[in-house]
Amino acid sequence: MIVSKNRIRRWRNAYHEFLHTNELMKYRWPVLSEENDDDFKDFCDLFTFYLCTSCSPKTRAWHPSEFDWEWPHHNARLLRLLLPHRAKVPFEGLMAAYAAYCEADDKNFLEETFAEAFIHGHPGLDRTSNLFQTTQILASHQSDTFICHGIERLEAYNNDPAAQYPPIDSMKKQTIAENGKSYAIETDRLPLINCASSHSIIDPWDYCKGIIPLPVFQQLGGQILLAPDREHFYAESAIPINEWCFVYFRQARRRKGLKFDVDLLRQKITELRSSELRIIEFETLWAFLRALTLLQQKFEMAELMDFSEA
Repeated sequence: MIVSKNRIRRWRNAYHEFLHTNELMKYRWPVLSEENDDDFKDFCDLFTFYLCTSCSPKTRAWHPSEFDWEWPHHNARLLRLLLPHRAKVPFEGLMAAYAAYCEADDKNFLEETFAEAFIHGHPGLDRTSNLFQTTQILASHQSDTFICHGIERLEAYNNDPAAQYPPIDSMKKQTIAENGKSYAIETDRLPLINCASSHSIIDPWDYCKGIIPLPVFQQLGGQILLAPDREHFYAESAIPINEWCFVYFRQARRRKGLKFDVDLLRQKITELRSSELRIIEFETLWAFLRALTLLQQKFEMAELMDFSEA
């Protein structure tokens, strides 16, 4: 029996897709970071659950129900408390609610707690924290295109806030990057689920990359180039690393065939997280943006409602 190459390719692609998406296989993937702001991710998932149970099914699976909930839906208590105050800045309110979440011993039925912090603020909100600074820049540029460049040569990376990113001569020597200053980029928009997060998953730039909003990149003198042999753009700039934000995956998405030292990449991510640079893990980023955009959508819908009797 002769099997065509196309059929073999389909079987192989289906097998790799299974390896990349199967929950059991994930336990075998190399860990790139143990510290990922999971408490913030859990908060975002819970806040999302209070706005829409279908958008946070994992939370729905463990969260207890009350007598006035028609499971799997609930009574929209948080939404009812927030909608009359839709003039509040959603990002600020969300981060204040997170500060209240951190203080709560019981993580169930926090609708009133979240609403109180959202409306009136919370003394535990730290606007100088790395997490606040990172999410603030992302929230401020929700509608912008981002320039994305992943770390290519790990040994060349330097997290000194005054250092230039990407470092000169840190790029693979190919096409116009042979000049040591032009670097390959991807372009994407939040929540970075297209060009910025879908690649061969065997190279270091697939797992950790700097991103910068296009308006900021332009303001800081960045230039865009088109190589004669690539459909992706290249860029040239002299932008300090502290103007960038870094995103990374907590795990590699395969065990074998990786073209980088896992221990070295783990070390670089640890250095980034311990620095003053803006950084967030992809799953945490997605949870944050899901909560923020869903809240913004609810507020927009509330413009058609009458709260005069509230």
